[in-house]
Amino acid sequence: MIGEALILRLARLPSTRLILPMRNPAKGARLVDRLRRLNGDLELRIETVDLERKSEIQAFVRRVDEPIQVLVNLAAVTPRRREGTPEGIERQLATIAAR
Repeated sequence: MIGEALILRLARLPSTRLILPMRNPAKGARLVDRLRRLNGDLELRIETVDLERKSEIQAFVRRVDEPIQVLVNLAAVTPRRREGTPEGIERQLATIAAR
């Protein structure tokens, strides 16, 4: 998994501050534990965000009160059939498109 490998690599760097938007808080908690074992000094913030939902992305943006130096979007879904979000956007496009 590219995203996990990248996060693990970034977590090893000194003076790293990570903000990780995640849909699943339980997975986020497990990841926090793993990252803390790699670097106890890591500044880490997990935000629960469904990246398919424009309203949740906008709320997340309002909560981030600091400049973002690097943005890596590795969220993806690949439904077998065309699906839409509650906001009427095609689900696969909604997940990968920056807004």
